[in-house]
Amino acid sequence: MRARLASLAAAVVLAATGSAGADDASRAIVRRALDQVILPGFEAFETRAAGLEAASRGCDEDALRAAYQATFDAWEGVSHLRFGPTEEDQRAFAIAFWPDRKGFTARSLAGLAEAEDPVVDDPEEFEHVSIAARGLFALDYLLYDDTGQGLGAGPYRCRLLRAVSVDLHRLAAALVDRWEDPWSGWMLTAGAAENLAYPEPLSAVQELYKALLGGVQFTRDLRLANPLGSFDRPRPNRAEAWRSDRPLRNIGLSLDALEHMTEAVFVPSLPRENAEAARTAFSRVRDDLARITPPLTEAVSHPMSRFRVEALQTDYDQLYIALSAAIAPELGVREGFNALDGD
Repeated sequence: MRARLASLAAAVVLAATGSAGADDASRAIVRRALDQVILPGFEAFETRAAGLEAASRGCDEDALRAAYQATFDAWEGVSHLRFGPTEEDQRAFAIAFWPDRKGFTARSLAGLAEAEDPVVDDPEEFEHVSIAARGLFALDYLLYDDTGQGLGAGPYRCRLLRAVSVDLHRLAAALVDRWEDPWSGWMLTAGAAENLAYPEPLSAVQELYKALLGGVQFTRDLRLANPLGSFDRPRPNRAEAWRSDRPLRNIGLSLDALEHMTEAVFVPSLPRENAEAARTAFSRVRDDLARITPPLTEAVSHPMSRFRVEALQTDYDQLYIALSAAIAPELGVREGFNALDGD
């Protein structure tokens, strides 16, 4: 698969070289994003999801938990890339339905289990169940929640776990396939005639920039703000994947992914001082993240540790500002709207 993706990218670059209005600098940024971030990231996610599907066949829940953790780790490497194939058919929400403030995941899974709905035996039909009953957070509830672990009797529980796991692998495989064709080609030919996805030469770079800032915003406004709540009323159980003890791990892995994207995709096009400003901001976030003693669900509830979480949230504010200042003026991009706007 990786060889075919590389061949496609090379072919599209050759075809685009002579296109009217093509922008070589913008296309170089897109090539770096595809080769070093997008394609390997989604391939890694698909590989882990394939392992999850394999683990589900034996209905060994310890094996499933390990495979779930590995799959979630891989998702954090690409979860900020909320455009293109992840937006199609609501794939990102099917993979990670969160926040879920009203408990839709628990209710949707309980409905399937109580009815012993045979939809779990048909992967194509399972794609049409409530989006809250699919993906990583369905497994988080089934494998780690006290109520979720008792959901479904005997064989049906195994069939339900298998259905969610198979569906997750199908979603991951669809992402890889859609990046192979047509999305890689569309990004590489931004500004070409009849490219409706990216009609301007800079529009693909704009998409990458929005995804980077959107990833920073997601952690600041959801991963941190949700469990922080207010001083008098923290909401620890609104932390991301709190049941499976992933909140701080997700923040750390997301930070790794955002920093890698900055270094691999944007830094080669920036002056040295801009690159150093971005690195300094990332370093500050990383230092303050390390000062928080896990789990996050306890850290937000105690005054001293809560102060550290609030400091980290401020660091993310500064990271957002630093990246905007370092990248936008040099590349001619703007913040625009991202997947979080309107939430």
